[in-house]
Amino acid sequence: MIRKIIFLLTLGLAGVALAQTPTGTVDLLWQANTSTPIWYLGHSLPTAGSVVKVVALPHIKVGGGEAAARDLVFRWQKDGRDVPSVSGAGQDTLSYIVDGGGNTITVAVQNRTGTLLAARR
Repeated sequence: MIRKIIFLLTLGLAGVALAQTPTGTVDLLWQANTSTPIWYLGHSLPTAGSVVKVVALPHIKVGGGEAAARDLVFRWQKDGRDVPSVSGAGQDTLSYIVDGGGNTITVAVQNRTGTLLAARR
C-alpha cells in the first residue's frame, strides 16, 4: 500500500498523518440494450428509456496476482448520488435506465476494511 506522509502543524505541535492513495485501477465497460442496423459496425448507443449495464473491472495487486471482484467492495454513484441497492461486496455491476440527466457513473473500489484501492468516473 502506498502512503504519503503529511506533516501537520497545529498550534505549534508537529504531527504525522497517513493519507490514503489508491493502489490500483478500475476499468468501466458499458453496454446499451439497444439495437443498430445490421450494416452498422459501431457500438450501439444508449437512448432515453434504454437499459445500460456497467461492469467494473478492478486491477488491484494482491501478492503475485490480482484481487478477485468478490473480495472487493464497490460503491456506485449515478449523477453524484449513491446507489446503495447495487453497492457492496462483490457488486461489480450496475444496470440503470437512461433518463434525461447526465448519466454520469462513478465507482469506488475498496477492500473490506474500507481502504480506497481505485476509483473511476
